[in-house]
Amino acid sequence: MAWLFLGAAIVAELFGTLGLRAVAHAPTWWAIALIAVAYTISFICMGVALRQLNVGIVYAIWSAVGTAAVSIAGVLLFGERLNWQAILGMTLVVVGVAVLVTSGSVRHG
Repeated sequence: MAWLFLGAAIVAELFGTLGLRAVAHAPTWWAIALIAVAYTISFICMGVALRQLNVGIVYAIWSAVGTAAVSIAGVLLFGERLNWQAILGMTLVVVGVAVLVTSGSVRHG
């Protein structure tokens, strides 16, 4: 169940960050409120995941997967470009998190 909450935290963070990009040129109160709600949901879900999973694992996955997802969404939704160095860097980060997760230090005792 902790993994489900971590996934929800990542999705909420994705929406919050994409919302920031969407309102960069024309902020409205309702859009800012939705961004605040998305980040609040993200942190609440992370907090629930932390009941069973180590903080290093939760934060590493949340930040790495969130960064990769936001970058890909930026390409798809906003026409942003990623060069090979950016793709390589994100790949290295995700691989590093995968090594961390498989290290056996996922749950706290």
